[in-house]
Amino acid sequence: MKICILMIIGLFVFGVYPAFAEEPLDLLISPLIGEINVPGSPSDVFIIRDIKNSLTWELTHPKIEGLDYVEGNTYLVSVKKLLTLPLVEFSKYELIEIKQVFKSHEPYSWKSLCVPGYHVWIDGNCVFAFRCSEYAYPGKLCVTNSVEQDYLRPLQQEKVGILPEDVICLESLQLVINDNIPACVKSSSVDKLLERGFILAKNNNESPYV
Repeated sequence: MKICILMIIGLFVFGVYPAFAEEPLDLLISPLIGEINVPGSPSDVFIIRDIKNSLTWELTHPKIEGLDYVEGNTYLVSVKKLLTLPLVEFSKYELIEIKQVFKSHEPYSWKSLCVPGYHVWIDGNCVFAFRCSEYAYPGKLCVTNSVEQDYLRPLQQEKVGILPEDVICLESLQLVINDNIPACVKSSSVDKLLERGFILAKNNNESPYV
């Protein structure tokens, strides 16, 4: 008993803190682009949300070993949260799996249109619209002051450098491709299009909140 107490005291005295892993979490992580003028804060500031247990986004400075952030991208990842002492340290996570990457892209035309579920951020690029609602996700039709946000259609997405297989359709529509040309169609039309030579692509607009 005395040995255990001495070991714990030694960990605190010499600044060596044990780390304990919690159960896996599914997190949406999005970098905040631009300068955050908070004295003493790290340069990498993120918004993060535990999609299974919370409806709110939190401002944090997560450290996730094994995840290389690309500025402007949003990541859906599975991680283990490491409980470290002292508790005033920023949260640390261990990466289990990258489930999906929502890449940023340039806006289209003078209207600065983005793919559905994205909006123009302060750096001028289109990024994941986490402010769209508490259930924001790529493909979601954002409504601001009762006005539906206009968005990029499939062929317009190609013009800003989005590959056909990466096209994001409006929610409830399905991505199909024919001769490297993407189209977003209703589910009821998929079977007929497959008979005509279209290929059913992986949907990039499915909500992660399941």
